Amino acid sequence: MPEVRLDPTTPHLDKLIVASYHNPQAILFKGKPQTTVSAWVCGFIEYYADNPAILVLPPP
Repeated sequence: MPEVRLDPTTPHLDKLIVASYHNPQAILFKGKPQTTVSAWVCGFIEYYADNPAILVLPPP
């Protein structure tokens, strides 16, 4: 999924949050839907978005 990144501006230190920037070139109103991330640990770590549908870009 393009343009999905960890959100460094989140005030929650106990949660990992990712955001999808729908318009990353914009100075304001980038369109930043966010979701928390869960992890599955079994010899290695897999990360899963709790609400992946919100990160999908809308059709143009």
